[in-house]
Amino acid sequence: MVRQEENRWIRIRTRIIMFILLSLILLLCYHLTVGQYGFLNMMELRAQITELDREEVRLNTDLVDLEYKRYRLHSDTLFIEKLARKNYQLSRPGERVIEY
Repeated sequence: MVRQEENRWIRIRTRIIMFILLSLILLLCYHLTVGQYGFLNMMELRAQITELDREEVRLNTDLVDLEYKRYRLHSDTLFIEKLARKNYQLSRPGERVIEY
């Protein structure tokens, strides 16, 4: 009788320990998957980093183009003349503007 009672308490204690261990494992899996430093959050952050890197490259390209255009506007009179003819329909005296 005492032996059965002792076995019963051992089984109950084993079940409690198993329940606690299983709960801790599930909590750890949840934290690793969904938490602040979890897998899903890290994947989202990597996607954002990739998108921001692409935007940085595009903006740097635009910056180089604009700096080159600024340089040409300051130093290239033929470029300025071309822009004036194209955008403002300006012409030299005696020339006719032909639009097509």
